[in-house]
Amino acid sequence: MTLRPLAALAKIAAAVIAIPAFALAAFPIDGSASGLTQILYQNLLDYTTLDAAVFGQQFATWKGLNADGTTWQGNANRSDIKTVTGTHPGISGWNFDTYLYASNTQRSTMRQRMLDDFARGMILTIHWEMRNPLTGEDSKDRTGAGDNPSVLVLAVTTGEAANAKLNSDLDALATLLGQLAVNGEPVPVIFRPYHEMNGDWFWWGGGVPSEFTALWNYTLTYLRDTKGVHQLLYCYAPSGNQFASKAEYLTYWPGNAKADICGVDQYLKDTDPISKWNDSLGYAYQAASGRGKPAAFTEIGRSGGLAGTTNPAWWTSRVLAAFSDSSRPLWTKCAYLMTWTNQTASSYWVPYYTGHAQAADFQSFASDSHVLLQGDFTPYQ
Repeated sequence: MTLRPLAALAKIAAAVIAIPAFALAAFPIDGSASGLTQILYQNLLDYTTLDAAVFGQQFATWKGLNADGTTWQGNANRSDIKTVTGTHPGISGWNFDTYLYASNTQRSTMRQRMLDDFARGMILTIHWEMRNPLTGEDSKDRTGAGDNPSVLVLAVTTGEAANAKLNSDLDALATLLGQLAVNGEPVPVIFRPYHEMNGDWFWWGGGVPSEFTALWNYTLTYLRDTKGVHQLLYCYAPSGNQFASKAEYLTYWPGNAKADICGVDQYLKDTDPISKWNDSLGYAYQAASGRGKPAAFTEIGRSGGLAGTTNPAWWTSRVLAAFSDSSRPLWTKCAYLMTWTNQTASSYWVPYYTGHAQAADFQSFASDSHVLLQGDFTPYQ
């Protein structure tokens, strides 16, 4: 693991790197993982025990908001986090469903932005809000979820229309990943499919665990073995609001040889105690460390976004305070944390211009010695 010599060393001067024994011989679940993917995985393990964590945002470099609340999209070298702090986040998140149904021009621009992020030393993560393979409607259409056989079973059953749709989408994902390469070297990607599977809001969620793990394992096998994709780190990410123990966290766990990262998605209301984050990440870390895997807050933020809060110091008084709790600090348990997309002036998760009421507080959060942004670390060395 390498950190930027001057600025990063100054930023995390107090950090202590403690690499546990399991990290020394760690390897992704894909035995043929590309060289850079192996390096990224080892670094994520190191970041989990470092007294700091990489910070990122979904669609950070793809879209955001102008100062007047209108949207921007596809601009080169732009992110709302950079607008406010002067630096891009350390992670950029992407939704494969958005890419899949975009125009060819938009797809081309999205691929370029992903490659731009990689060139800057940012980590890429792709999640997938796959449309219901029975109806073609969005991911929250639960048609077939409670049937026998369920939509999950049909999706992995040869000869079923749902299976043909799943295969077609996976073919398209493999094509995208094949285009994410530099000088023939595949760009590593954290892949977070079928997230929040312990909730009942997606077609793949809240059902029979064995049916979910069959869908997960089919997806993994198809991408890795059928399509020859070897640049993915597979991230398991249940909703933190739906479990209250390590055992419950692992309800839908696909198996130690089927997932690389133990993630948590969790948004809290202003009335929720921030200790809920310490609880949830704590359970994920217990599961991760016992299996030699990194842990992460794959989604974190205020429920409903910042537009609904009257707290001008939301990021420091909520997220920073939880992570810095002296009795249960999260910095040494979490490789990275990522928040959601800035979509509209009434739906955003980070301030988007320097004069914003929460900008100064977010700048304080981002400049904290524990928070790593783009340029503060080198994930591929």
